[in-house]
Amino acid sequence: MPSLGPGVRVGPYEIVSAIGAGGMGEVYRARDAKLGRDVAIKVLPSSLTSDPDRLARFSREAQVLAALNHPNIASIFHVEETGDGPAIVMELVEGETLADRIGRGPIPVDEALPIAKQIAEALEAAHEQGIIHRDLKPANIKLTPSGSVKVLDFGLAKLNDSNVSNVPNVLSMSPTITSPALRTGVGVLLGTAAYMSPEQAKGKAADKRSDIWAFGCVLYEMLTGTQAFRGNHVADVVAEVLKSIPDWDALPPTTPNTVSRLLRRCLEKDRTRRLDSANAARLDLVDAAVGDEALRGKPLRTSVGLSRMLFAGVAVVSIAALVGLAGIYFNARPVSTQNITLRLSAIVADDAAFNPQSVPALSPDGRKLVFSARSADGKAFLWIRDFDSSASRLLSGTDGANYPFWSPDSRFVAFFADGKLKKIDVNAGAPLTICDAPNSYIGSWSSKDVIVFTPNFTSGLARVSAAGGVLEPVTELDAAAGEISHRYPFFLPDGHHFIYLSVNRDDAKSVIYVGDVDSKDTNTRRVLVHAQSDLAYADGRLLLVRGQTLMAAPFDAATQQLRGDFIPVSDPIDAGINTGEYLFSVSKNGMLAFASGVVGTDIVLTWFDQHGRPSGTIGPRGDVQNPTIAPDGHAVAVDRRDPRSGTRDIWIYDERQATATRLTFNSRVTNRAIWSPDGSRVAFATFDQGGQRIYQKTVSGSAEAEPLPPLPGATQAADWSRDGRFLIANVQRGTTNWDVWVLPLGGNPETSKPFAVAETTAPERFPRLSPDGRWLAYQSYLGAGDEVYVQAFPSGSVKRQVSNGGGIRPVWSHDGKQLFYFANGKIWAVDVKSDASTIATGSPHLLFEVSSPAGPSFDVGPDGRFLIPIDTQSSGTPITIVTNWTGLLNR
Repeated sequence: MPSLGPGVRVGPYEIVSAIGAGGMGEVYRARDAKLGRDVAIKVLPSSLTSDPDRLARFSREAQVLAALNHPNIASIFHVEETGDGPAIVMELVEGETLADRIGRGPIPVDEALPIAKQIAEALEAAHEQGIIHRDLKPANIKLTPSGSVKVLDFGLAKLNDSNVSNVPNVLSMSPTITSPALRTGVGVLLGTAAYMSPEQAKGKAADKRSDIWAFGCVLYEMLTGTQAFRGNHVADVVAEVLKSIPDWDALPPTTPNTVSRLLRRCLEKDRTRRLDSANAARLDLVDAAVGDEALRGKPLRTSVGLSRMLFAGVAVVSIAALVGLAGIYFNARPVSTQNITLRLSAIVADDAAFNPQSVPALSPDGRKLVFSARSADGKAFLWIRDFDSSASRLLSGTDGANYPFWSPDSRFVAFFADGKLKKIDVNAGAPLTICDAPNSYIGSWSSKDVIVFTPNFTSGLARVSAAGGVLEPVTELDAAAGEISHRYPFFLPDGHHFIYLSVNRDDAKSVIYVGDVDSKDTNTRRVLVHAQSDLAYADGRLLLVRGQTLMAAPFDAATQQLRGDFIPVSDPIDAGINTGEYLFSVSKNGMLAFASGVVGTDIVLTWFDQHGRPSGTIGPRGDVQNPTIAPDGHAVAVDRRDPRSGTRDIWIYDERQATATRLTFNSRVTNRAIWSPDGSRVAFATFDQGGQRIYQKTVSGSAEAEPLPPLPGATQAADWSRDGRFLIANVQRGTTNWDVWVLPLGGNPETSKPFAVAETTAPERFPRLSPDGRWLAYQSYLGAGDEVYVQAFPSGSVKRQVSNGGGIRPVWSHDGKQLFYFANGKIWAVDVKSDASTIATGSPHLLFEVSSPAGPSFDVGPDGRFLIPIDTQSSGTPITIVTNWTGLLNR
């Protein structure tokens, strides 16, 4: 094994000092001079580097593992080469190990449970990506000075290739735990054997349940100060793992029953009976924090999604059973079903698929559910599920509708479509326009027939009469305090006060306020609680989401005061693709609805040829959107959402090097990144002190992001001319629609000022410049729907409609002879002939249909391949309905 001394360089890193052994190698502190930070470098042993094939496969897998991003996991940055082999460059985590802490004695229960919860969250995040740790133990867990937990050595993990596409299942033997277990050599340690699952001890393959076993061992040791399985030699320890049970009497008397039960389920020797998910372990720890008194009478949890919340008297039935139950539940008879909590997995529509970009909404009387779904031809409409009916029904005239919400009398549904706020009588009639509402979302309808909603993503709230009228501001952003948006209004029963979320550039400063519809004075609003979630009020409680857990706290609507702590209601609640809104809704009569499938977290960037045949994928799967292909065709920039922080950041996937590199960190990216002509930089929009602005950053990450000159309004980067002279952007000013602007680059700032090239009353979105820089394509809503247009650039003197029957997201072919666009779940093409002053376009022709697209974003490479995000779980997203949800709070 190589030894490195101070001053030795490993790539761009300079060794500072040795830290010690790290499971499978030596670990050093090193200095990254470029980014001004310290890192940890682990040098691998010769037993790993002597096999060229294994070494090459390890490097590829380490790069995939580098894409694993979670606050409780020590990050792998990349792999560097030394004269003796590879070295893993990792996040340097300060603090003591959990083994050091346990060495001082048992950890008190109230201190141990938060630590265990963070470990479970780390495992949950890894397992979601198909990554199995296989070497979880106290020595691989650090407690930072700030009190957070970091799980180390995920770089030694195994990828479960049934969950991670296009990644070879390499390192079939952990460098630390060899198989069979009694083999001697590098890494076979007594401490490691004590956390080895029975199946690993027998030489069988590990899966995520093996990590659950190790988690149980770690939790037991935290609480008791001793290992669950002990011996003087490795063979003795393995024998204990295979034959004996832990001393349960050693647990402290204050151990909650929930935790005792959790430990027994984690340490089941038969893994078919063992707890099968870290999510289930985390939720048990959440329940333990609530207290056994509140959980008294609750039976053992199951490991399957929603059934884990069941308790005595709870029934699980299909949506068809609602028809029979409706006659009981809605007749308000004094029957026992009033006190039963029911979970109903709703079939969203008989011939449609639930749209995971929209929030389902229960009517105030609890009799109906409205949601967005796509019909067989790919068009999105609003659908109504009447709970006294056996089928959902489509609301005609709601093409493209999103973010529906109800009138207080449950008669009308309001929604946003075509740049308007509209309403429709759910029993009869056509939609009526209330007001212009370009780029608006999330509204609330008061008992005084006033509607409050968010006019655009970077504004305060506005109000309008439900009968129609002039839009008036009702809240104002406090820019000096860092406010960037007011969202999720929800009226209280008095019809005057409402609650809403103030989104801050600093997430820790985002709060829920109480506002007054008759006053926009920020001095009169009242802070309720710090949060980063949409919200609701029902049954005397304020509801919001923390992590993915729906929480509720007693709330006095008359005095606008919280009267108690937040208690978990259900888990998980899922966030919509692109939006981040959590998909839940409540009624006035005790009903709760939420999307309970995994929404938009298993997206695969897939290559297709022009006949629609898949030809591979690029990068790890996850909540990824808006791919843009580099000029050379070998790298892709995507925006990727962290499911826990909720922020979107730019990642670079390199096809040739099989790497996935995070470029920005917690940057609140608001749209796709665009490539500079030479492929060295990307530009993207994010929030800064001045609002929404475009930045550029080198793909190498060697420099900080640089702000580009500001544009007059909320801004999104759209395209970069091939000669490098112009950056094309979408700009929204005040309550206007999106327009197309040009930002000249490289010239005199005084003479090269931004200017508009497409500015109408309709929204012009997603502009793309032709390769020769003479023609601009974009989508706009000028008639019955979005269509694709082209016009001369920059003069706009010639303009023509290209698509026919709908079209969005235009993309030019590399030679400019074709223009592609997306419509109704299909990719269409139009042949183009142009010169300096004229353009001729052919009739649109269908290229291929896209199955399960994760939104309409796509790009085309110089080799003619299409890159499209595919959602592998979009067809299975259920909506769950809970009657008498407050019964969950009495567990």
